[in-house]
Amino acid sequence: MHTSPGLRHALVRVAPFVGIATSLVVVWWIVMGPIMGSDPWTGFRLYFANDQLSYARIATNVANGSSWFSEPFTHTGRSYYPSLWYFTIGLFSAATGLSVPTGWTLLGVGLVSITIVLFAIIAWKLSGHWWAAITPALAITAGTSSSLLQGPSFEGFWQTRLDHHAVLWGPFATLFTLNAEVAALSLAALGLLAFLLASLPNPMRPLPLLLTAGLLIGITANIQTYTFLTSLFLLATWGTVLVLLRERSTRLVVSTSIVLAAALLSGPIVAALVGELATFVWVMFAALPAALHQLRYRPQPLLVLLIPLAVAASPQLLRTAMGLLSNDPFLAYRSTSTESLAVPLVPGLAAAAIPILLWLAAWIAPRMDRHLRAPLVALPVAASILVLNNYWGFNQEPYRFWMQMNILSLLLLSVVVPAVFVQWYRRRRHYPRRLPAAYLILTMAGSLYVAGLGDLFGFWDYASRQGTITISTDPGSDQAVLQSLTKDLEGLVATDPCIDPQELGLLTSTPIGYYNLGLAWPADALALQRFKLARDEGVFDSAAAQEAGISTLITYSGCDSQWRPGPREGFFPLESRQGFLVWQSRQ
Repeated sequence: MHTSPGLRHALVRVAPFVGIATSLVVVWWIVMGPIMGSDPWTGFRLYFANDQLSYARIATNVANGSSWFSEPFTHTGRSYYPSLWYFTIGLFSAATGLSVPTGWTLLGVGLVSITIVLFAIIAWKLSGHWWAAITPALAITAGTSSSLLQGPSFEGFWQTRLDHHAVLWGPFATLFTLNAEVAALSLAALGLLAFLLASLPNPMRPLPLLLTAGLLIGITANIQTYTFLTSLFLLATWGTVLVLLRERSTRLVVSTSIVLAAALLSGPIVAALVGELATFVWVMFAALPAALHQLRYRPQPLLVLLIPLAVAASPQLLRTAMGLLSNDPFLAYRSTSTESLAVPLVPGLAAAAIPILLWLAAWIAPRMDRHLRAPLVALPVAASILVLNNYWGFNQEPYRFWMQMNILSLLLLSVVVPAVFVQWYRRRRHYPRRLPAAYLILTMAGSLYVAGLGDLFGFWDYASRQGTITISTDPGSDQAVLQSLTKDLEGLVATDPCIDPQELGLLTSTPIGYYNLGLAWPADALALQRFKLARDEGVFDSAAAQEAGISTLITYSGCDSQWRPGPREGFFPLESRQGFLVWQSRQ
């Protein structure tokens, strides 16, 4: 049976859009599928919700016109947390009248969808084949082989557990949260994609692409610190490699290697004398020889990239610098509270087997264009240095950098690998010997991907079982009652163990006697910490409450705890509604 030329032409034109649509469907299946049976659009997802609820409180404050830059629960102290994404959600909620959970979902799904669609389009365009548009979907569904290595009987088998709270998991498990990390990763990935396009031979608009790359990566500093540091380091490494490959200067290679080795070896000394963040900057100096060479002979591209990046990143960088200069205790705590979060060599390599195999398959391509080879050199170099940061003095949650590099590597490889293989296949008559080896490695990566789909389905099942918190403002609902009770309260409000202060933070911007240790600290952090610890044990510590400045309590009559506030503790009943009782201090 022969296909008519017209039909073949129509299929060729339609096929790329089928690939793009497939990637988009996969995105929606990951970020929305697990909660479609609960409350997908107005509920707040309960998947690892502790930190997410704290972030959402920032958006709630903005939506209600409350403080932006103080500790989000108590509205005291200073917050140096990069919160631009949560500010955006809050402003969106205020402008549209939609709830913060709805804004969280709509904006997150929209940004991730745009990112994957653009990667699918570029993968198709660079390779010239429609099937490449599906590769971004494969990238974000690649697991860490946890289900193979640990077995389904292991609790949480879809993730690789490390020391303390460190874990390794696939991109899908990060994307589902739709938090600031996801937003920053999306923008960073698009910035790196723009840099890739600008670095190709004879790009149509190199300077606008470089400007876009700088702006997108720079703005991530205001959204999520680890993503900014990861994408900045990868960009610097990538740019350095491009200069070295273009110039083919032995002196430039040697000087870059010497500076890098010296910076890494002296990093622990710099960290001890100046601080961990200074160590990161110190190691970044390895890009200086290539940058100075570029500045001397071709300054315009470098300036067009770096100036917008610096301007976009400056708000958060300046705020953090001022906090460090003022010896802010929270920033000091954050820089020294990342012990025992390293990535062991064997689990780290095993979890990264798929991107490593993809990289290896592309790497053995002969006479590859240097513009495609540069990211293949930069990815393993940047990943190795960042993931091993506990050895050179930075020591800032190495597992987080592993996950960041895993996501960015998979997305970039989804664009680069198809282009490399199509280019190679067209010249296969001249280079026949390496092609079977490359296809064998690709087959191994594909087999590992299929065998490791247990990670994806294990995550999906876990997220669906967690479900969502339904935020109901219907008259008579518990949440509507709590929202009404707290509307006109003054001073700091605390709740008994049966009322989650973080869930209450979604309903009101009234100051609440609670805080997240890793997000920001209130003015009376020590007293409030004592109050929190007692509350977690079901005990009401009236002395700590008084010292922390808590003036109002909300209790639930059906709560089985030792919370029995009264005149002896300095609190008197003020109002009662549907089992909720408000107690006010008269001191």
